[in-house]
Amino acid sequence: MYNLTFKIIRCLNLKSLATRLVKMQKYCFSASYLLCCTFCSLLQVSHSSEMQIYVPLIDKICLIQQIAIRQEILDSIDLFFINASFKSCISYSYSDFKLHNHSIFAYNEKTRSCSVVYDMPEENTIINCSEHDLQFYKVIHCMPAEGFMYTFEDEVEENVTRISTVKLKATAEICIVERHPFSENFLLKRSGRLFLQSLELCFAHCRVSLVRGNCSAVLFSSDERVCLLLQQNQPLQSTDVMRKSTSQFFTVNYCDYNITETTERRYYNGTGKITNIRIDDRQLQCTVHEIPLLRVHMKHRSLLWKSINFQNCIQFCGQQFQTNLCNAVYFEAEGTTCLHLLLNASQALYEYSENNKETVHFIEKCVEVTVRPELQQESAIYSSQSDEMRTSPLSGEGSSRTYNVSEQATDFFHYVAAENVQEQYVKLYEFLEVCKVQLLNIDVVRNAFTIQVSRKIYSLNRCLHICRRQTTCIAVLFSRLNHQCKKVFQGYSGMSIIVHAHEEVVALKECFKAIRPENYCAMPSCTVT
Repeated sequence: MYNLTFKIIRCLNLKSLATRLVKMQKYCFSASYLLCCTFCSLLQVSHSSEMQIYVPLIDKICLIQQIAIRQEILDSIDLFFINASFKSCISYSYSDFKLHNHSIFAYNEKTRSCSVVYDMPEENTIINCSEHDLQFYKVIHCMPAEGFMYTFEDEVEENVTRISTVKLKATAEICIVERHPFSENFLLKRSGRLFLQSLELCFAHCRVSLVRGNCSAVLFSSDERVCLLLQQNQPLQSTDVMRKSTSQFFTVNYCDYNITETTERRYYNGTGKITNIRIDDRQLQCTVHEIPLLRVHMKHRSLLWKSINFQNCIQFCGQQFQTNLCNAVYFEAEGTTCLHLLLNASQALYEYSENNKETVHFIEKCVEVTVRPELQQESAIYSSQSDEMRTSPLSGEGSSRTYNVSEQATDFFHYVAAENVQEQYVKLYEFLEVCKVQLLNIDVVRNAFTIQVSRKIYSLNRCLHICRRQTTCIAVLFSRLNHQCKKVFQGYSGMSIIVHAHEEVVALKECFKAIRPENYCAMPSCTVT
C-alpha cells in the first residue's frame, strides 16, 4: 500500500503534495497505477517533468516535457528507431515543429535510439509516469542560444587544464587555446556552424574564418560532432570554477605557424606539371607548381574543406581559378584536408626556398583545350535531364564556399562501379547552394537504412532539400510514381536497402555556398526572401 503511494509521489515529484497523496491511500488501493498517473495529469503538474536543454545541432535552447502516450494509441502507431543521441533526437523532432505546432519523440536511453512520432494529437498524451526504458517527450518551444542568460552546466566541478597547446595540421599552426565555462558561450556572436569529426578541425576552421574577422572562439560538441564558430565582442567573465558540460567552449588566444623557412629566396625555374580540370563541357589544362609553404602564404587562406584526395582538392581550386577565388592549395594527406589559398600570382614563384618540408601547389595558368566530340555528346545527354537536376557551372561568381554534406559520405558508395555513377549538380534554392550529387544505378544500398517522409513529395529537388536539412542524411530514394521520398542514413554492417524499379538513388556529396544572393537568383526559379 505504502509502495504504491510513494510511486505516485515520485511521479508527481512535488514534495508539497506528498501529504495530500497520503490521504488518498484508500482511493489508490483499489485503483490501478495508470489511473493514479492519469490523476497526476488532472492535477496539472506538468511543470515537474519539463526541462531546458541546449541542442548543438540547431544551436537552440529547447524546452521539453516528458509525457506518456495512451496505451491504445501507442498500440496503433509504428515507431521507427534510429541510432541518435538524446539531443540529436530533439533536433530531428524540432524540424517538423512548424507542421504540427508541437513535436513528439520516443527515446530509449539504453540503446541510444530515437523515433519521431508523427501526427499525434495532444489529447492522446498524459503526464509520464512510466518506469520503462522507452520514454516519450514533447518539444514545447526552442529559442536561439545567443544571448541566453541561464546556466546549463552540471553542479559537479571538473578539474581540467584551462590553457593548453594544440597542433593544427590542416593549417600548419600551433595554437594556445583556453577553456571557459560552457554558459559563457551564450554571450558570443555566432558566425558559423560546421559538422566536423574532431576539436582540432574545429580550431582549424576557426583560424581560416579569422582571415575574414569572423572567429575567435569555438564551441565543440563531441557527441553530435558540431563545431560552432564564435566571434568575441565583449570580455568574458573570469571564474576559477569549471563545471561539467557536454559541450566544450574555447577561445583561441595565440597561434604561430609550424613552418621552418630560411631568409634566402630565389626564383623557381621549374616547368611545373600539367593537370586536366573539367568544368561542365569545357576542359582546362592547368600548369601547377609545387613550391615551399611560407608564412606569407597563410595570410591568404580562403577556404578549408575535407577532400577525398589531392586530385579532388586541386580540381575544385582549378574550377575557382577562373574567377580569381583560388590559385593554390595546401593538402594535408593524413587528415585529407584541402586548404584554398589566393596567392599574389606575380610573387609566388619568386619566393622559392628549398629548405621547407611543407609545400603548396600553385596554379600558374590554365588554358582551354578542345573537347572530343564524344565527350560533348555525353555532356549534352547529361544536360537534358529534368530541370530539378540541371547542371550549374561552378566557375561562376555564385560559388565560393564548400560544405561537406557528411564527412562519412565521401566514400560510402565506394562499392558502386564507375559506369553506374553519374555526377551532376543541383541547385538547392532555400540554402542558396549548388550541390554535387551522384545518380547511382544500383539495386541494393549496403550498410544503410531509410526514413520515409510522411507527406507526399512531388519533386526530386524537394526531396534533396529535405535530406540537406539533416547532417547525417547521405542520399535519397525518390519515387516519381508514388511521390515518395526516403532519406538514407549510414547503418550497421549487413544492413541493406532494396531499391525498387520506380525509385531513383541520388547521393549528396558536396555543397557550394553562393557568394552573392543576387547572382544566385540569376538561376531559374530562384527567389530570395
